[in-house]
Amino acid sequence: MGTIIASLLGGGLFGIFGWQYLSPESIVDNLDKTFNKLNDIIQGAVDLVTNPIDSMEGIWDVVSSVHNAILPMGYSLLTLFFLLGFMNKSLSFRIIRIEDIIRLILKMIIAKAVMEKSFELLNMVYGIATDLILKVDFSVASIKIVDTAALAEQIDKMNFIERIVFQTQFTPISIVSFILNLMVFVICYGRIVEICIFTAVSPIPIATLSSEEYAGTAKGFFRHYFAICLHGLIIVIICMIFGGLAQTLIGAADTSDFGVGMSISLSIMLIYVLSKSESWARQIMGAH
Repeated sequence: MGTIIASLLGGGLFGIFGWQYLSPESIVDNLDKTFNKLNDIIQGAVDLVTNPIDSMEGIWDVVSSVHNAILPMGYSLLTLFFLLGFMNKSLSFRIIRIEDIIRLILKMIIAKAVMEKSFELLNMVYGIATDLILKVDFSVASIKIVDTAALAEQIDKMNFIERIVFQTQFTPISIVSFILNLMVFVICYGRIVEICIFTAVSPIPIATLSSEEYAGTAKGFFRHYFAICLHGLIIVIICMIFGGLAQTLIGAADTSDFGVGMSISLSIMLIYVLSKSESWARQIMGAH
């Protein structure tokens, strides 16, 4: 339990009660974990948003089973919307041309083909988004906010009390960093669950493609799904932008307080921006 608490608080509070955590090497290591692990956060986000869903056998088996169970309902809705479209044409008090009938039949055939292949189609879209995210990630350079090696000599000259004060002042940053890690984890896995749900129930909204009146439902469904896939890219871009801001602002901070307030402010800002990332993805794709 002591190890978990020390990891959570970056060694801040725990270091007060353990001599071994007040050595210059331990303090530098704690500071490095607190400030310079943004690459780990970005890589963790990339791993989560690019992880092939079909590799999660437990989740993907459920999605596949639900999709296959809903598919017959999709056929029924497809037929219903076709009949409604035909009735609307018949009750429009105008002569039904053969072109109108052919157009309705073609819509139903196309909708049926898309619905039957929706599982593979949505998985292909997810794969394209994953490849795009990986290409962006390849350009990420190592993000080092604080040069902890330069502090080793300074810390070595401190006495016991000074080391305690120096160590504990970074505890708030460690807590915020932990919350940030947890939030990235929750948001990324929430996105995975959302993709699974959309894929599982896809036959129902796609069935509306056979209807002129309700085809907007299927179009809106695809826009929302594209937005979910884009959400992963936005998460990675946000983390990269945050890294650049952190390097610029914290590097220019007053060395007396080591940019503690700036670090906390940036981390809180990142938490807020990540919470808005999903709505931004929907706005970009026009899915409200």
